[in-house]
Amino acid sequence: MNVQLQYLKLNESRLSNFHPLAKLLSASVLVLSLSLADNEMTLLGLWIWNLLLLIFSNPPKKWIVQQLIIFGIALCPFILILPFQPSINWDWNGKIENLYDSIQEWFKNCHFHESGLRAAWIFFLRTTAMIMVLLFLMASTPVYQLFYALRKMGVPKGFVQILLLGYRYLYLIRDEWNRRKIAMHSRGYQNRTTWHSYRTLTHSIITLIHYSMQRGDAVIHSMKNRGYHGEFYLYKIGKLKKRDWLFMLFHLSLLVAINLGSYLME
Repeated sequence: MNVQLQYLKLNESRLSNFHPLAKLLSASVLVLSLSLADNEMTLLGLWIWNLLLLIFSNPPKKWIVQQLIIFGIALCPFILILPFQPSINWDWNGKIENLYDSIQEWFKNCHFHESGLRAAWIFFLRTTAMIMVLLFLMASTPVYQLFYALRKMGVPKGFVQILLLGYRYLYLIRDEWNRRKIAMHSRGYQNRTTWHSYRTLTHSIITLIHYSMQRGDAVIHSMKNRGYHGEFYLYKIGKLKKRDWLFMLFHLSLLVAINLGSYLME
């Protein structure tokens, strides 16, 4: 059973021609370095490099703006709260009274902390850099090539298949939900804060879940009828070339240079 998936229309870029395994390995090293780095200069250097990778991958403008808005909204609460985070002992021993006292203490000591501001800055650099790594991979590599690279890296085939099917049917569920919204609005539904609107929305979500379960059963039966025996045969890609090895070597050298430079600047 051959599977080729691509819902995002990619633009041509200088990074598109590199082997997906080389990009995935380099991205893994970047994420590992971001996870282990605790120096602000190191994180800033990695952040700038990830930003350059994202720019060179030439992502679709509308898509990248949507992703940045979504991730920005998700990160804002943490970035805004961290500078005012006091050091409170939350050992409430399972008693509601102790928890209430801890919450009161938190609000009493909730004011601007320089250490909290530094924690927010490090959190911003680390999380946004990791997000840019993910967006760089998605913008420069077709999805089926990423799945193939994951298998080449030794990721269990069951996990890769779960990711593949999840990616495939996430878009189908989204399209089905959009069709249901059009049908609801054509019948006079309006987004209001009334019990009728909430009940209508709840019924639509329940029927969507029921439809998804029926669709999953139908897909399983159709796959078995077509010879599925527990593995997808992904589109195969050629071997690593000299430029791919140079790409990975450049990343390793850059990471060493960034870490060494930040160490010498301390």
